[in-house]
Amino acid sequence: MMSLGTHEGVRLGPQPERVSPLTLQVTDGVHRPEAIARAHDAVSRLAGIPSGVFWIRAADVRAWHQGDLRPETALAAYFGESLARFLFQHFARLIEALPLGWGTSYGCLELWTKVVDSRRQTVWPHVDTVPLHDGWKSACPSPMWGSVLYLSPEGQGHGDTVFCPQDPPSPAVLDLCMAERTEEELRSTATDWQRVRARPGRLVVFRGSLAHYVAPNLPQTQAPRVTVLVNVWDQVPRFEAPFEGPCRITPEEFAAFARLPRAVVDLIADGALALPDELLAQVDPADLELVFAALLRLG
Repeated sequence: MMSLGTHEGVRLGPQPERVSPLTLQVTDGVHRPEAIARAHDAVSRLAGIPSGVFWIRAADVRAWHQGDLRPETALAAYFGESLARFLFQHFARLIEALPLGWGTSYGCLELWTKVVDSRRQTVWPHVDTVPLHDGWKSACPSPMWGSVLYLSPEGQGHGDTVFCPQDPPSPAVLDLCMAERTEEELRSTATDWQRVRARPGRLVVFRGSLAHYVAPNLPQTQAPRVTVLVNVWDQVPRFEAPFEGPCRITPEEFAAFARLPRAVVDLIADGALALPDELLAQVDPADLELVFAALLRLG
């Protein structure tokens, strides 16, 4: 999901043909608990991966499934061998969890992660999209399916994911998207929001056009909420800057991003063009230069 937060509301473009009645599916136990714990530790150290950066082509997932380790090796240049292996295992199990027939009709997977320790009580309702070059002024395509894999341990007060099951979303719901809201404000517009509890190892698969948001972490939360998110697209979106491999930035640029403190990552994600002096003192200027160069290329 890529967001341009200066516009309220979103207008969806042509959507993939959907023949399955499935809107929302919750599956537990997709991975062994020890694998989830290791993935939690590894992803927690990344401070979050932006959306719209990692794109895994369907041909690479199929090749991996047939024993070709080259796609996993390419991803390991960014994440290391252990996490790259887990992610490809997750891609395979996600595809198996899709409704019958959908596992052969997708074009690519969009990968990103979230590491959230905010206790802010407002929420950010949105629909996963890739904006066209003129932002929200034109209609935006959505993925065929979205998914969330929860990694954080149980009982830490992490925010649930809340979905509006209307498909397509009503204009009233869409007009509330892409802006900070209160949960009360959203419930006054649509009464059938469905809450999915965050549990370690739980996989949620949902139609890519559904509006959704992350509920606030509880005040007593002591550790960040950690998730792996994968959207299933019918094709690889076209970008102005072509790219090879699984990522639109280089491993060196990604490593620089991963070394940034989480507070700096959060500010950059919010569109900050300058950092406070106390945060600048914690950052290697060379890392910051690499990150901003990559962001400019991404647009």
